[in-house]
Amino acid sequence: MLEIHGENFSPHLKMLFGNSEAETMFKSPKSLLCVIPDVSIYTDSWRCLRRIITLPLSLIRTDGLIYRTSYSFTYTPELHLPPSVRGAAGGREGRAGGGQEDEEDILLETIHQEFTRTNFHLFMQS
Repeated sequence: MLEIHGENFSPHLKMLFGNSEAETMFKSPKSLLCVIPDVSIYTDSWRCLRRIITLPLSLIRTDGLIYRTSYSFTYTPELHLPPSVRGAAGGREGRAGGGQEDEEDILLETIHQEFTRTNFHLFMQS
């Protein structure tokens, strides 16, 4: 979730991350709350994301008028997992065949699924 503070907000505004509209909730004339879009909509495969993605943040009215801002949002991948996190994959690092990259992909997939599930539950409770 991302909370935006400003002035003159209304329930008729939504946040744009690049060209993607985010689920946006009006809190007050000075605050909006939005769900950060999953990085997978900006790349073919989130597991292959090995670069930083920075997107401009804009506001869009229901009639289609876009308000550009000077702000941006950056997705920053963790290029290397710390050893303590790799060990949490179940001690399978020495397995023949699959290799460490496959194990890191499994761990990243598990973390991604858990984050997505938790984010969805937080959004539904709001």
